[in-house]
Amino acid sequence: LPLGNIMAGGRFEDAGGQIADGLARFTGTTWVPVSTNGSNGEAHVVRALSGGRTFVGGQFTMISGVATQSAAMHDGVNWQAMPLTAGLGEVTAVAELPTGELFCAAQNGVLPSPIGNTSTIYQWVGGSWLSVAIANRRVNALEAAPDGSLVAVGDFSAIGGVPVGAVAVWDGAVWAPLYATFTSYVNAIAWLPDGSPVIAGSVSTTAGFGYVSIGDGVTWQPMINGPSQPPLALA
Repeated sequence: LPLGNIMAGGRFEDAGGQIADGLARFTGTTWVPVSTNGSNGEAHVVRALSGGRTFVGGQFTMISGVATQSAAMHDGVNWQAMPLTAGLGEVTAVAELPTGELFCAAQNGVLPSPIGNTSTIYQWVGGSWLSVAIANRRVNALEAAPDGSLVAVGDFSAIGGVPVGAVAVWDGAVWAPLYATFTSYVNAIAWLPDGSPVIAGSVSTTAGFGYVSIGDGVTWQPMINGPSQPPLALA
């Protein structure tokens, strides 16, 4: 973040001995509230964006006194409402492409309702969220790939009606699987310096089973002697 700060979001009431309401900032020496009145719900996603902005997504209807639905942007001084449709479940992921295009994923409804199993991927265009595609299960993460495309990972097996397994790439027009498809789930994706993608989850392909696997351009190869359980995040 600007000035080298760290912002944390979650389900906590105070930080550094001060009321924070789920949002706090570390200055380098201490934790302080991001602003008066944090969120009235839970902030599940916090991501630094270009231009010194910070995106916060989760399950809330108010953040620092600004009415919104599950999503908001902080420009370093003020909060901007970025409301999604009322009645959606939590925002689970966000990504900014090198072009500045901003995407998020949100659950459709609240479990155990059947619709709560699906997620919609949205793009922020002209001051509102436009639906890009619907995944048939939860989207756990969105990331910008080294080539600038959008990659989604999660519990899904299809996006926009296209069978993609649990890892999908969008080139701005169509969704496609990233390498061999498999029926399972992926929690996170990151890239090595040589551009090879690495995924964390429960990954079973013809190359074998692994909780952390690396893409070889064709399929996913399990990384030996990895964690004994699926990691939730990668960096």
